[in-house]
Amino acid sequence: MIAIMEMNSQHIDQAKRLADNNRDALGFVLRGSFVDAVQKGFAYVAVQGEHVLGFVLFHHRVRDTQTTLYDICVDEQHRGRGIGKALYDRVLQDCRINNREFLQLTCPAKLPSNAFYRNRGMTLHETKQGKTQMLNVYRLAL
Repeated sequence: MIAIMEMNSQHIDQAKRLADNNRDALGFVLRGSFVDAVQKGFAYVAVQGEHVLGFVLFHHRVRDTQTTLYDICVDEQHRGRGIGKALYDRVLQDCRINNREFLQLTCPAKLPSNAFYRNRGMTLHETKQGKTQMLNVYRLAL
C-alpha cells in the first residue's frame, strides 16, 4: 500500500537520494531545501512501508496567492503507477485549503514531464531562456 503523507525529517535522506538519482531532470536539490520544506510543511512523500517512492516540494508565497511547485519526483521503478499524480493532487488539495489562486512551475522544455503537467490541466504560460536551457512556465488557475 502506498501512502501520501507530509514529509518529516526521517524521510529527508531517502528523498535527497532520490533527487540525486534524478539530477538530470531536477538539477541539484540541496539537502537544506528538504529541511526548509519540512519545517514549513511544504513537502509530501509517497511511501510504501518505510521506503520513499516519491516526493514533491512546493511553496505558498506570502506576497500573493501563488503556490510554486519546485520539484516532483518518483523513483524510476515505480513510475506509471499514479504516484506522481497522487503527489500533485495532494499539493492541489493543500492549495485549495489555503485559498491559493494559482499553481505555477517551471520545467525544462526538453523533459518528458511537460506532458505530465499538460495532462494535469496546466497551461503553458511562457517559454523563457534559463541559464543553460529553455524553460516552460506552466500555470493552473485554482
